Parts: sequence; structure tokens; C-alpha cells
Amino acid sequence: MKLITVSLFSAGLTLAANAVGYSTGFESPTFNAGAMSSGGSTQGGWSGGAQADFTNNDAGDEQIASYAAHSGSQGWHYARGYNSPGQGTPYSPNVTAAVNTGDIFSASLWFKAASAADGSSVAIETGNLAGDDRANIVAYIENNAGGLTLRSFTNANFDAVPLFSNVDASVWHHLSFSLTKTSGFNDPISISLDGGSPLSFDGSLNTWRQSLGFGYSESSRLKFRARHADGDLTKNGFYFDDISYNTQAVPEPASLLVLGLGAVAMVRRKKA
Repeated sequence: MKLITVSLFSAGLTLAANAVGYSTGFESPTFNAGAMSSGGSTQGGWSGGAQADFTNNDAGDEQIASYAAHSGSQGWHYARGYNSPGQGTPYSPNVTAAVNTGDIFSASLWFKAASAADGSSVAIETGNLAGDDRANIVAYIENNAGGLTLRSFTNANFDAVPLFSNVDASVWHHLSFSLTKTSGFNDPISISLDGGSPLSFDGSLNTWRQSLGFGYSESSRLKFRARHADGDLTKNGFYFDDISYNTQAVPEPASLLVLGLGAVAMVRRKKA
């Protein structure tokens, strides 16, 4: 009997077929012009993580507005806010978490500085299911003289990873990244700006947690955190729009076997 081997990909199958995702352009009727979070409630399924509202959410701190739009008629202006690694900062809605080895959490978003060189700084991170902690650091965006700078961190010591510098603060930029759950301590992150070649590094937070014997923190959504002072009205923050993300879950071994047998059957039928 002749043994036939076949690649799942060459058979036209994909391991990401069960990706579950979220997407928003901050448009009506899901989002209405005005504060995203106010009076104990938050628009569009966003939240303060493990609480309904954002902490230290003053008037003008964050708005759904037409002037903040990359596409469509509305976007999100995140000017100032609570600088905490835990709950109380803006968390987007949950999707299926990346918890199994090989699961990939991928995201795409557009951002722009609200004004040039005002010293604003924001952290873009993944958040956990419970909404009480960041899962991993993706990038810090800083708006200083000379343009925007993006950086991240690696290893348990939070070693700096320079990503992009001298980025034009006056135009919209596209940021995309993927994070892979591994069987070891590190979560490899691949990040790209404006469609350029991706930069890859091992994330820091889960490496740090596990080096101290703490449990793994899963990525299931995005978390945004203003890093400049909440009460500093000279900081105008950033605009965000067209945010999407998903988790590409690796099939269980039994599912892979079914896919493989189906692919073999397809090849045999074609040879018949």
C-alpha cells in the first residue's frame, strides 16, 4: 500500500478557521458622540475591566467624536486617564482567550497624535479575561519633540525594545501585532507599523510572572492606559479608530486528525 502524506495548507485548509474576533469603527448606533464612559456605564461593550466605568474619568478625558475619525464619521479621542496596570482603564470587549500552546492573539488599529510634541504617552496592552490586569505589553507610544516613538519590553527584567522612532505625529498610522502563546515562559510578539516589515521580540510580562512562580495571564482583549498625568490638561493624548482583533485557536489533536483524514480523502478522490 502506498502511503500518502499531504499538508493541511496545500489541501486548502487553515488552522485559523475557528478564529473569534471583535471589530469597531466607533460608529453610531453602537457608539454615540460624547463620553465613552460616564455615569457608571460605558458604550459599545467597553468597560473599566473588572468594573463598569473608567476610574478618574473627568470631562474631556475620552470622547467619541467626529474630529477623531480615521474612517467613517467617528473615532475615539483618549486624552487623559487612570494610569494603572489593573482595572479602571479602558478595556475593549473579551474574545476567546489565547490559553493553549500555539494560540495566536492578533490585533490591528489606527492611531494619531491629537497634537504634536505635547508629551502625551499611552500604553497599548493586551488585557486578561477578568479585566483586573494587563496580560502583556505591546507598545508604549510617546509624543515628544521629533515625532512619535514606539517601544516595548522583553525578558523578566523588562529590557527596553526600541520599535519605531521619528514617526510623523500629524498623520494616521496603522499598528498591527500578533502574540503567540508558547509552552515556555515567553510569548513571542510580532509588530508592524504602516505595513512595514514586522519586528519580533519576546514579551516581558508573562516571562516576569512565571519567573516569580505566578500563573500565566491570558490575552483576550485590548487595554489602553494613559501614562501621562491624569490632571495635566496640556496633554491631549491620541485618536484611535478601526480597531479589530481575534484569537486564532489551535485545533485539538482529534480535530487535526479529522482534518488530515479529510485532506487525504480529497487527494484520493482527485487521483481516482
